[in-house]
Amino acid sequence: MDLQLTILLCEPDRMRGSLMSDYLRVSGYEVETAASMSEALSCFDHRRIDLCLSALRQRQAIIPIIVYADNATKAEVLAAYAAGADDCEWQSMGMDVLVCKIKALFRLYRNEAERAGGTYDLGNGLIFNAALQRLGDEPLTTRESNVLELLCENRNKLIDRTTFQKAIWKSDDHFSNRLLSVYINRLRHYLKPAQSVAIKSVHGKGYRLVSSR
Repeated sequence: MDLQLTILLCEPDRMRGSLMSDYLRVSGYEVETAASMSEALSCFDHRRIDLCLSALRQRQAIIPIIVYADNATKAEVLAAYAAGADDCEWQSMGMDVLVCKIKALFRLYRNEAERAGGTYDLGNGLIFNAALQRLGDEPLTTRESNVLELLCENRNKLIDRTTFQKAIWKSDDHFSNRLLSVYINRLRHYLKPAQSVAIKSVHGKGYRLVSSR
């Protein structure tokens, strides 16, 4: 595959998680592991995840989820789909079948993401795709993508810090204020190749994505 995709494997059983992640890596995927919901949600906030292998609902806008189990009743399968799962897989079917389903879902979701739009031309050949969370060839975390999308939607307009915090973190506390500064600095680094666009600070107020295009 031309792009290494990242799978978040949510598995409380460390031994089974290790075996599954090893197989997925050999199959060509990058794998992040989480043993609990808190670990999984933290990973969503700090890494770009392409697919979640678990029963958790996604934090990201476009991401497939496969629920897997040793066995399940019909009611449990229906409940998994009702909770937002895209597919269900049984351990007895084997990892090779699971990998085939992963490939099929990646093809489906990639097409849906491309149709969804949300692309912004930032100049000098640098394209930001909000649906795929990519800035050129650079994968973005969910938060980085959210911040940049808000800036792109309001290009050349001042966005105050409170608006950022409430839109992205649903809070305007000190912690989210510090995080916003971190993500702005990361995005400035990523945007350097564009040359025609930059994030400008307005002291004591907020940020503006300034473009000469």
